[in-house]
Amino acid sequence: MENRREGRRMVLGERIGEGRTAEVYRWEEGRVIKLYKPFMKEWAVKEWETARLVADTGLPVPGVFGLEKVEGRAGVIYERVEGLPLTRRLFEEAEAAEVVGRQLAGLHARIHACEGKGLRPFKEVLRERISHAPGLASLTRGELFRRLDGLPEGAEQLCHGDFHPDNVLLASPEPVVIDWMTAVRGLPEADAARTWLLLEHGGMPPGLPAALQEQLTQVRSRLSRSYVDEYGMLTGRRQADLEAWLPVVAAARLVELGEDEGRGLLRLIDAWLQQG
Repeated sequence: MENRREGRRMVLGERIGEGRTAEVYRWEEGRVIKLYKPFMKEWAVKEWETARLVADTGLPVPGVFGLEKVEGRAGVIYERVEGLPLTRRLFEEAEAAEVVGRQLAGLHARIHACEGKGLRPFKEVLRERISHAPGLASLTRGELFRRLDGLPEGAEQLCHGDFHPDNVLLASPEPVVIDWMTAVRGLPEADAARTWLLLEHGGMPPGLPAALQEQLTQVRSRLSRSYVDEYGMLTGRRQADLEAWLPVVAAARLVELGEDEGRGLLRLIDAWLQQG
């Protein structure tokens, strides 16, 4: 696949990543292009705008250089960051769960110290996703909306929206946080609650061998406990304040899941709502 710009032939390099909406290819001059699937130009534009906002905070994030079009597909040009996902440490070091949890908490606290001006409100995004979440009974959906309405308003902090070890690269001189497409502004407790949910109950990384899946299952509770404890110590935010957001962030996540994984999450939501 190729594109012409300023008289030069731009050729995509090796494909190094693929998700539901986009593929990542090597580009030129130490850069990569996140190339969206056809007919998703508006997603690329939104990501470009969000990436520029986040880059201005001074956080350790990839540099962003512009929008590009390749054979009708829109993409965002990023700095190429050389580093493995933080998840890798969980497999390479027997006692790494607590270290990884504390490292995540430290990065997340830095993110939440920044302003998210210009981004969508987190509560607005949660309401939209709960409205479309599959599998929810109408009474349950109504209760979730009541819970959401009762949670605090007005916060303007930067929230990643999908913060977990696979979105942190072990780069030099410090870890780099990637994949800001879901960034929003809101209360940090909501963002931390989603991370807690992902650490404790999230699906396995795609293509992970069965032996490594078992290894990750065994360390999950230590990982999430370390994250929650360290986050509370760094920010002064109570575990109970995170817990209040768990049912609504879990319900919002249903739109991302298949039927089997969603079924387990529905059971958790019911249990949390019954606890009051």
